[in-house]
Amino acid sequence: AVVLIVDSIGYGSYKRNKADFPFLAALDKHSAPVRSPGSKYEVFPVIAELLTCPPAQKASQSNKKKPQKQQQPSPCKPRSEWVMQPSDIVLTRSELAENKFPGFSEEWTPEVMANFVKTKKAGDKQGAADRMVAMDCEMCLTEQGQELTRISLVNVDGNVLYDQFVMPKNPIIDYKTKWSGVTEELLKGVKTSVEDVQKKLLSIIDSSTILVGHSLENDLKACRVQHANVIDTSVLYPHAKGSPYKNGLNFLMT
Repeated sequence: AVVLIVDSIGYGSYKRNKADFPFLAALDKHSAPVRSPGSKYEVFPVIAELLTCPPAQKASQSNKKKPQKQQQPSPCKPRSEWVMQPSDIVLTRSELAENKFPGFSEEWTPEVMANFVKTKKAGDKQGAADRMVAMDCEMCLTEQGQELTRISLVNVDGNVLYDQFVMPKNPIIDYKTKWSGVTEELLKGVKTSVEDVQKKLLSIIDSSTILVGHSLENDLKACRVQHANVIDTSVLYPHAKGSPYKNGLNFLMT
């Protein structure tokens, strides 16, 4: 067996540009990523890929068709009738605690949760809340740690429900522009506070709303909001090395 390692070419880039690598066409069925999922610095165990590669099928020595066995009726529903609901992949209480969501693990004492708000029950909130809402927040580094600088909410139709820059209470040390896109110029004149965000957020969602996002514990912490109904892609698609490692969103998108 011959193993060919192509350096400096990402697995996703290779798949999207296979026409540029005609000399690798014969090896395409046995290609494997070298980089570990969600990390730039970990090496994926290629030998595991090779050992689990399915053997090539031998050519049939006869053109005669084998008689098909009569299939027994399955007690399960056919695949065409399988329906997965969003509620099927909502995080459990233990998953919320393991991933340190606000209010669900031991570190969230009453003192720590003093400035947090909890999403209201459906009957306690005026108006109909969107059943599913995607949420993403950007944070900066201040003298008191991570603080919210932007929040964005969209519904299942892709309509923007809320998109707002937020001014942190404490002096900013690092805008983290490389990741957030937020700059000092963008925050000039912004008066919206975290408290304003809390009020707006609670007017859009309630406890029955399913929040969808990536590592949402960080977003909810920045907004100082406790919410239990969550679909989190960092938990839904776990890292190959297990907890506490998590796949980066960029990796999941490739």
